[in-house]
Amino acid sequence: MKCPLCEQEFLATYTIREVFFGRSPYPLCVACRESFVKKSDPACPNCAKSGETGTCADCKRWKLEYPNRHFDHHALFEYNDAMHLYFSRYKFFGELHLSHAFKQELLLALKHEKALLIPIPISRTTLRRRGFNQVEELLKSSGLPYIHALRKKETPRAQSELTRKERMTAPNPFFLLEECGSKLADRHLLLIDDVYTTGRTLNHARDILETAHPASIRTFSLAR
Repeated sequence: MKCPLCEQEFLATYTIREVFFGRSPYPLCVACRESFVKKSDPACPNCAKSGETGTCADCKRWKLEYPNRHFDHHALFEYNDAMHLYFSRYKFFGELHLSHAFKQELLLALKHEKALLIPIPISRTTLRRRGFNQVEELLKSSGLPYIHALRKKETPRAQSELTRKERMTAPNPFFLLEECGSKLADRHLLLIDDVYTTGRTLNHARDILETAHPASIRTFSLAR
């Protein structure tokens, strides 16, 4: 079998559950899988930033902007060189089959989640160019249900092209879909993104979701 990421031939192994209930159609080789670093302590309890024994400087700044907001972010992996390569191939080269790479990890993390899963949207221009929303496809590959609650306005430049300063000062690009507003009231929400970098995207999205008066909002990303 050929690894979809490094394209090297390898002998795939499966658990008993995978044999009887279905195998991932695009498993990664052991070397590629081990190149991804799972999040571990110590880490900021608010945003999962590694190496922090308490609230990190970034979250202290967010607390100044949002003094009444409860920050509760969970991430599965570090954003290292391997993850950078993965997202380059998956997002920017449009290799949709790589949405299956973390299928089992996402399912294990979210299958018992009671909150409504809300993926971060991409603009229509990006959707036409890429052909898919990378966050939605990660959830689809794991069979996880989600709802469309947000839409993203057209922006002059993609988030990945902005500097940290530009990201932090960018205007809010999201708006709430009218038909979803009533579905979110008094519900627990889990906002899903692919990568947490500065927190600006997730906090912008939270600003909009809070207008629907949910019971709570937490955030989650594949990588931090």
